[in-house]
Amino acid sequence: MQSLMYAFPEMAPLAFAIGVLRTRLAVARENEAGYTTETILVTAALAVCALALVGVVVSRINTTGSKIHTGTGPGE
Repeated sequence: MQSLMYAFPEMAPLAFAIGVLRTRLAVARENEAGYTTETILVTAALAVCALALVGVVVSRINTTGSKIHTGTGPGE
């Protein structure tokens, strides 16, 4: 990467950014810490709330959709 930087000076910022990202990735791979129990529980609670909200929205849409008069029912 250094030889490319000397050949094209415009590539210096890109080479610097790639070097920084490689360093951060190496540090992140060394970290063996996992999620805490609190984080897992909060994430699960938010997922349950999201599923409940989707259920309510689908229910409301179905209820409203069934009330629409299309003129194709019996007696039309």
